[in-house]
Amino acid sequence: MSKKDPNESNLLFPVPDSGDVASDVWRLIIRSNAKMLNLLLQECPEIAPGQKITFSRIRVLTYLAQAQGEQVSIRDLAEELGVTSGGVSQMVDSLVKSDMVCRTSSKDDRRVVYLSISDSAKKSLDVLSKYLHDRVAKAMAKIPDQDREIMARSLRTLLTAFYEAD
Repeated sequence: MSKKDPNESNLLFPVPDSGDVASDVWRLIIRSNAKMLNLLLQECPEIAPGQKITFSRIRVLTYLAQAQGEQVSIRDLAEELGVTSGGVSQMVDSLVKSDMVCRTSSKDDRRVVYLSISDSAKKSLDVLSKYLHDRVAKAMAKIPDQDREIMARSLRTLLTAFYEAD
């Protein structure tokens, strides 16, 4: 893994430097998220034998884990991910084959299929979550306590402002 200047703009969604604080914050959030995701994808163990970690798979499994017993259809999942039902179906097929996702037919309408996360996938997510937590904690330990508190408070305020904008 090469060490790169954190100011490089080789991002999936580069934000042009307009010189204002809002674009600087956005750029920094995108860069830090991209870096954390890249670390997770490169360094973490497989989520299941033969199953490479991808951001999309993590999103699917996380969404299903958070649903906790709610009925989640392919359509629900596609809406959440912002992709087509066909695209989600292919990914779900792969996750079903590796025993990470379970399909259950609706009792009311056999055309409707509900999805749930398997126990083994929950365990894998726990491993991924712990890894990411430890990796972030290690990086955060290099930041002075006062700056960490300011960062956390600022990100909470930003997130709240995004929700209030809806």
